[in-house]
Amino acid sequence: MNHDDKLDIGIDVSKAKLDVASTRQKQVQTVPYTPEGLQQLLQVWEKSPPQRVCLEATGGLERTLVKLLNQNGIPNAVVNPRQIRDVARATNQLAKTDAIDARVIARFAQTMTPSPTPPLTLSQQKLRSFIARKRQVAKLLVQEKNRLATTTEPCLRDMVEQAIGSTTSNSSPSHNRFRS
Repeated sequence: MNHDDKLDIGIDVSKAKLDVASTRQKQVQTVPYTPEGLQQLLQVWEKSPPQRVCLEATGGLERTLVKLLNQNGIPNAVVNPRQIRDVARATNQLAKTDAIDARVIARFAQTMTPSPTPPLTLSQQKLRSFIARKRQVAKLLVQEKNRLATTTEPCLRDMVEQAIGSTTSNSSPSHNRFRS
């Protein structure tokens, strides 16, 4: 089978929509990132199953799509966005739109043939979520401490100090509810 005969799909994931490029078509399809839009993609792929679906790691936006792909036995590779940008630069594709990104991701899938990303276990998913939340809270804490350094109004200082205290406090009753 010719390398070009295999169907590789590149998807640019955003909060509201998916831009879907195929190595067999020039046109990029845009579908809403909703259960209906995802079902639409599955119906298309039933007729012509992809060899691989490739998408960038987006900090969590991709999780619903990846879960659906795994549930339907569709091989998928979640790739570091830097790798995709490196391929875009190497092919002199400097413009950046969602449709162009989807095409670059499809080309990356075809030429680099990334290995499928193994599905995460429930424990791994839970751990990933907790780590993400810890990063969010740490970032918030730094922001509040910086805000405290520039706040002169006493009642506002109290509010910021209270926010910092509630962020660092381990004595709250809700703290223990996350232990399993």
